[in-house]
Amino acid sequence: MDGLEVLRKLRAQEKTRNIPVIILSNYDEEDLVARGLRLGAHEYLIKARTTPSSLSEGIEDWLKE
Repeated sequence: MDGLEVLRKLRAQEKTRNIPVIILSNYDEEDLVARGLRLGAHEYLIKARTTPSSLSEGIEDWLKE
């Protein structure tokens, strides 16, 4: 099972539907990004373009959504 399938299963269950999910991946194909966001990820970040500080800066905003 890949991460997108995990996200789909999380969104399908009442208990886990609203858990904030941030995808951090090495794959930056447009269709994968679009699918992740369509499934309900708050953000889809590419590992090679994401620093620890930029990741930590987004946490507060992601938890507000």
